[in-house]
Amino acid sequence: MTRLTYPQMLQLKRWNTPTVYNGWEAITRHDRSSAGKPVGEILAALDDAGRAFTEAATKQLGQKGEW
Repeated sequence: MTRLTYPQMLQLKRWNTPTVYNGWEAITRHDRSSAGKPVGEILAALDDAGRAFTEAATKQLGQKGEW
């Protein structure tokens, strides 16, 4: 997988998370009910800082206890 360039990330900055997720769900036919639930309460950090963007890496956990 190739990494996004800084200008490409700036273009994505205008999209919010629900918009991106709904688009991804539409093209992958992801079953939302199988996604699971968050472990704890989710809070927006630095909510007053305005819009920002970042890169993230994700890993799907296998068997219980595997990290």
